[in-house]
Amino acid sequence: ALADQLIRFDFDARSVTIQDSRRPFTVDANEIVVTARRNKGQLIITQANFEGQRTYAVIDTGSELTIGNLAMLRSIQRRQKNVALREVDLQSVTGQDFKAQVAVLAELRVGGLVIRNVAVAFTDAPPFELFGLDKQPALLLGSDLLKSFRRLSLDFRHRKVRFSLRKQ
Repeated sequence: ALADQLIRFDFDARSVTIQDSRRPFTVDANEIVVTARRNKGQLIITQANFEGQRTYAVIDTGSELTIGNLAMLRSIQRRQKNVALREVDLQSVTGQDFKAQVAVLAELRVGGLVIRNVAVAFTDAPPFELFGLDKQPALLLGSDLLKSFRRLSLDFRHRKVRFSLRKQ
């Protein structure tokens, strides 16, 4: 249903706009544009890495937290022997309770965007398997991270994700 749509989340105005991506739209000078691939209706960002390790990233505006899969956690633990983890209880949108381990990534890169000190809850959530991302490091970028931007645009037709930075 969203194949030809552009969804714009304006976190400052607390609004969501959906429009036909074939129509012209305003481009922000403080925008970072990242190309993605489409898979099962989602845009999967392939130009991402954490602390030098390649990862896949999926925008998940429905998640309150940024979630990494266990393959990503294992990769971090191979590189850093004493990763500080704390356990948290989470609940899925379907009401299932589960546990996750939270760690802070020193640096996450998404295209040309650099984000520092990113808290990530690690668990093998069902979307990772659904998108074929359960065997390699992958992230679901949640609203905790996304709301740090002014705007976020998902252009499904052109496979572009646009991050509008806050003015410094």
